[in-house]
Amino acid sequence: MGAVLLSYVVFGFKVFPGLLVGYLLAELFIEGGSANIAQHEVVSRTINTFVPLIVILFMQKLNVGEFIKNQRLNYRHFVPLIVIASLTTTLTKVALLYAPEQFSAGKVYFQSYVQGDIVGAITFIVIVFFIAKPTLIQNKLI
Repeated sequence: MGAVLLSYVVFGFKVFPGLLVGYLLAELFIEGGSANIAQHEVVSRTINTFVPLIVILFMQKLNVGEFIKNQRLNYRHFVPLIVIASLTTTLTKVALLYAPEQFSAGKVYFQSYVQGDIVGAITFIVIVFFIAKPTLIQNKLI
């Protein structure tokens, strides 16, 4: 989640195809071959790539989309972005990919998905932004 959000914020929405292909290739390598990638995983990775883009557009429409201000992370806008994107991504996946029986039987761990996305995104964005900040400034990306 963090890599997708930071990529959209720094490079714009033109990186969508690259992020989607990257997600699918990562799944291919993790699962160990093309035979192991199910339609479920393709839909899940597409949701993980597309929904954050919609959330960013929505937040910009509400004038809370200034995620980098004066070459610094604007936490007042970035943290809500992470929380909203994590919630909407998880809710979308639950609605589209899981049967109600799975969800009610505890096979889908909604809380762990959301918490994992939020903590992972905050950690990734803060660490990568501070490591890459000189390069981003030098290349006039922020």
